[in-house]
Amino acid sequence: MASRGPKIVIIGGGLGGLALALSLHAHAIESSVYDARPEPPLELSNKPAYSTLNGYGGAISLPPNGLRVLDRLGVYGLIRDRAFSFNEIQLRSSRNLSLIGTGRTYKKGESGYQSVRVARSFVRRVLLDKAIEKGVKISYQKKAVSLQTKGTRTQVNFDDGSSVEADLVIGADGMHSKVRDEVASQAVPIFSGQTSIGGTVATGKLTALAPDIQLPCMILGRANAFAFIPHTHDGKETTVFATIEMSDRSRAEWEAWMQDKATLKQEMVDRHGPNSEWPQIVTTACLELDVERVSAWPCYKLPPLERYVSSDGRVVVLGDAAHGIPPHAGQGAAMAFEDAATLADVIAASSPVGLSERLSQWQQLRIARIKQVMEMTAKSGAARRATSSLLQQIIKEYVIWAYLWWNGANHGVEWLYGYDTATIEWNFGGKGGIS
Repeated sequence: MASRGPKIVIIGGGLGGLALALSLHAHAIESSVYDARPEPPLELSNKPAYSTLNGYGGAISLPPNGLRVLDRLGVYGLIRDRAFSFNEIQLRSSRNLSLIGTGRTYKKGESGYQSVRVARSFVRRVLLDKAIEKGVKISYQKKAVSLQTKGTRTQVNFDDGSSVEADLVIGADGMHSKVRDEVASQAVPIFSGQTSIGGTVATGKLTALAPDIQLPCMILGRANAFAFIPHTHDGKETTVFATIEMSDRSRAEWEAWMQDKATLKQEMVDRHGPNSEWPQIVTTACLELDVERVSAWPCYKLPPLERYVSSDGRVVVLGDAAHGIPPHAGQGAAMAFEDAATLADVIAASSPVGLSERLSQWQQLRIARIKQVMEMTAKSGAARRATSSLLQQIIKEYVIWAYLWWNGANHGVEWLYGYDTATIEWNFGGKGGIS
């Protein structure tokens, strides 16, 4: 393929970085990907790898707006056929398992993409395989340590002493991004005060305990929330996790705690055991956790950035590097996919408007959308926080019920799940989409 456009280097070979490389390739634009981690083993494509420390993650939810991008890239079918598909999630009370309401990802009875839950490692494997098929150059164990200006280009220096120059450097290197230093050097991730602990349980061990519950389901308690979401296509394995309030720790302390899987499981049992407020289905889920597949993920967030593009227009950040979103609304990966697709469209656009101006318009569009998503995520996180009394719990349940009832069948979120990157009208002419 004869490449057109600037020389592009992508720092970070996770979901967002690979989606960007594929989106650029669809426009006949070459890019090179540099990832700090070793090449992932092939066997991770066959099962969830429950360790956040190895960089592959556990299971993730992908909503319709993210799946549209994967469909543009030609990988949606592969992921859907391995994943558990759903279009609604029940919210229930820990007091008596009564139904508070149901959250949907599109209007009831309307055809379209369903949300899916699937192993993150499998999604990354599918994107990697597609990138390799398309001839994208991917280099592993290349951790970026600094960036510097070299004439009209930017040089990225790696921890092994090597370096690479590019017209455009794009940071998809996560919450603790090094590339972001060139865009917003003062931005530091902030602990949200919430941490999730979870793992996998055989679905059959749960459903008989509460036959009226439809999975996926989230149970809201006084101390925290507890979720059940199947993650295999046949629904026989379920991700269970609790979102609990904890104090912040140093990175070394978090890592030591996260590696102690026996302690993580015991934390779950202590908080949700037989003498707790929780119903039997929650207690059983904690007791039945496969200790080897228990993991934890402290929820950090970035303060809103004023820009995603450097002042000279040579460095861009996307995904968690730009707007690290807590997982409470299940939009982290989807926002990275949207970033990738729209950024590639803007870079590829045939327009008399220069790239710097096009990037500025992209930045404005994404910042406005991320603000909306962050506001919704904050509300979801608040619903999972502890209440100080039974009365406060009842009030919170009523407020959630009223919100769901007032906003109707799909709860006023068409703007979120119905978003289509291919139909965006850019002021410099043309629409998004792959030509």
